Amino acid sequence: MTVVASNSTSITLQFGLCIENGGSQILNYTLYRDDGTQQANYQLVYQGLYYGHYVVTGLQAGLKYYFRTTATNSIGSSSYSTEVSWYAATVPAKP
Repeated sequence: MTVVASNSTSITLQFGLCIENGGSQILNYTLYRDDGTQQANYQLVYQGLYYGHYVVTGLQAGLKYYFRTTATNSIGSSSYSTEVSWYAATVPAKP
């Protein structure tokens, strides 16, 4: 998972296919978000993602958000992914 775009109220995340799948095809991903508390207070954002992009909306400008996922296949759900963090902010234009 990587951040590919952001503005003051949304962050766009890109998901790739998971390489390590335990021998069973990944069915979907579940996205979790910590609203900048830095206390690992993750809440479910969306369940049923596959690969591609997902836009997290309704964010507060200037806050740093933390994201992580789990992958699910016919065996079950994985442990949490590595955390990705990003500020909800519009990137300034070049002069």
